[in-house]
Amino acid sequence: MPKPFERIESRQNSRFRQWLSLNTGRQGRKTDLILIEGLRLCRDALASGVTAETLLIADSAPETIKRITEELPPGVACVSLPDKLFALLSDTENPQGLALVCHSP
Repeated sequence: MPKPFERIESRQNSRFRQWLSLNTGRQGRKTDLILIEGLRLCRDALASGVTAETLLIADSAPETIKRITEELPPGVACVSLPDKLFALLSDTENPQGLALVCHSP
């Protein structure tokens, strides 16, 4: 059964601002968190035992990608974001709409 999603719609949300700062590198080193993008990388990270904190999914992500919620360990939060906000977090030109906030291995 898929996990329920929390919704974040504002750039001013403190959690969103924290995730955004992970791309700069400085905040990531302070918190030991990293942002992993894409279905394959997220699955690989989960399979390798990385401690995941939050799964981020864009509104436009296909249902096949959204099914990764069924593979998440207990305690991992799921957050849905408008495409516009997800694009701010993404480092890729054509994001798949999936990212995982996890502790750096």
